Amino acid sequence: MIVFIPDKDSLFSLETKAREFLTAFNKKFSELLVPVFPLYIESESLSEDDVRAAKNTFTGCAYSNILFDGKVFAFFCDIEFTDRIVSARIVFARFEDESVSFNNQENREQLSLLQKEYSPKTKSRIIRSVDMEQDGNSWTLYDEVFYKRKN
Repeated sequence: MIVFIPDKDSLFSLETKAREFLTAFNKKFSELLVPVFPLYIESESLSEDDVRAAKNTFTGCAYSNILFDGKVFAFFCDIEFTDRIVSARIVFARFEDESVSFNNQENREQLSLLQKEYSPKTKSRIIRSVDMEQDGNSWTLYDEVFYKRKN
């Protein structure tokens, strides 16, 4: 599958924020969060053709906010092209026990404070597309192409 991956500086920054969030979450709550690897950008509105065409239209990528959809935690990101902005996410954590329900009001209030504190606020001018094969937590990258915003 062809996917976007943040540049190495952004990836390091996101991994640091994810690790800090996981540590804080696991200290505060009894439910155990575990990291998810690899970190890659996923979006239902991006096709493989969009990824291939990004060379001429990519203008930037902004990372912000931690999202929780009831099952996984993810960084929200906007991939900016010359003609549109695509919303995407980078999943970085999930509950160890997949049957956990984390929906009571008290948990939500405490979680929103953690989300605000550990959300990244970065923007990148570089992104890369790769042909990725994933097997569990290991991954292999082929045909890496870097895209840099043209000034």
